[in-house]
Amino acid sequence: MPSHKKPLDWSATAAREFIDGLAHIAEDSPQGASLVKNRIDRAGRFLEQNPRMGKPGVVAGTREYPVPKTRYTLIYEEGANAICILHCWHQSRQRIIGDV
Repeated sequence: MPSHKKPLDWSATAAREFIDGLAHIAEDSPQGASLVKNRIDRAGRFLEQNPRMGKPGVVAGTREYPVPKTRYTLIYEEGANAICILHCWHQSRQRIIGDV
């Protein structure tokens, strides 16, 4: 059976949001930051195997996958050869429609 795996490609914005979020968590709890990092990494690996998970995004052509047991959502689009993570969005942040 052929693999449906598509590699992840993180946008610079998503990578910065991910790193900044972990740094913020680590200020209070390095262990908590490690736990969130592992959960987001696991969610990314899951999307590589299951690129149509989550729900259709607010912006046409995107999808949104809430990372289990975190307050983060991966906003992504599925390309022909890769899954592009556009944002690693913390759910407490105000969203601006079209900010993808």
